[in-house]
Amino acid sequence: MEGARFKEAFLDLFREAFDGIAPDAGGTWFVQGKEGLFDTFAAVNAVQASASPKPGMSSIAAHIVHARYYLSQSNAVARGERPTYDWEGSWAQQTVNESEWDALRDGLRFDYVEFCSHVRALDDPDPDVLGGVLANLAHASFHLGAVRQLIKLVSP
Repeated sequence: MEGARFKEAFLDLFREAFDGIAPDAGGTWFVQGKEGLFDTFAAVNAVQASASPKPGMSSIAAHIVHARYYLSQSNAVARGERPTYDWEGSWAQQTVNESEWDALRDGLRFDYVEFCSHVRALDDPDPDVLGGVLANLAHASFHLGAVRQLIKLVSP
């Protein structure tokens, strides 16, 4: 597949995972309407985001902290950095207050926009880079589904 066409297809799907269907899109690949991550948790407050529906289950906040961590690490690699990884630690924060929840959502959007710019700048990436790019789509989609289900469990 030609690089530019791959990037366009990837970014369409990635945008859908985060922003839902583009306003000018004629259909959807895997969400219905504005059900991307940003809209899904827009009406969730910090108390709901911090709730664990059952002992041992991660909160919505933990899913978003982890999703942001994954994107931020990908961005660091794209900037040429060699980050150290703490995947287990990226799940440690389970609760947030309102200001932390707002900052977390804003930070996720910032990291999402940065990642999209890195994808746009790719020039004939090798298979490992493409695998990392595609892994971000799978990862975001997983957390979108998990958060959507958790909202049903923690909402009154």
